Amino acid sequence: MNAQRQWDVFLAEQCANNALNALKLSAQLPPVGEQSVDCLQANTPFKVQLSINTTPNPTFRRVDAQVFKEGLPQLKLTTVIGRI
Repeated sequence: MNAQRQWDVFLAEQCANNALNALKLSAQLPPVGEQSVDCLQANTPFKVQLSINTTPNPTFRRVDAQVFKEGLPQLKLTTVIGRI
């Protein structure tokens, strides 16, 4: 049970990082709002919910990436993305 949980969190982290890296590589400041991304890792379906918010500095966005498996939260990562 514990090993499965660790595996799920590892896969969820890959999904979150992929979604965040896609935003960073777009070379544009992401628009404020919510986005949902499907992610398949090791034949396991996950859903990444991205919440993009403003910061006090208008050239940055705060991005929260929460990953779900079968509707249950697995992991949440937060980062800041700046304008290139």
